[in-house]
Amino acid sequence: SGSIPSEVGSLQELTILRMYMNRFSGSIPTHLGNCQNLKFINLSDNKIEGTMPPELGKLSSLNAFRACRTDMTGNMPSEICNLTKFGLITLIGPLKISCNCCSTTGQC
Repeated sequence: SGSIPSEVGSLQELTILRMYMNRFSGSIPTHLGNCQNLKFINLSDNKIEGTMPPELGKLSSLNAFRACRTDMTGNMPSEICNLTKFGLITLIGPLKISCNCCSTTGQC
C-alpha cells in the first residue's frame, strides 16, 4: 500500500515494471520518465488516480502499458502516442481516459 516510490525513477536499467495488485494509491510518478530502458509497465489493480504523466513519452523503448481497474482520468498525453515502439495500451475498468491519437484495446 502507499504510493509508488519515486525512487523507482532512478532505476536506469529497469526494463519491466510489474506493480499490479499492490494497493498502491496516488498518481503515477513523473520520475518513471527517467527509466529510459522501460519496455513494459503494468500498474493494474491499484488505486492509481490522476492522469498519465507526459514524462512517460520520454520512454522511447516503451511498447506496452497496462493500467486495468485503476481510477485514472484525463487525456492520453500526445507524447505517449508519439512513441514509435508503442504498440499496446490496455486500459480496462472504471477509468476515464480519453485518447484522440491511439487505440485503447486489449484485455486484462
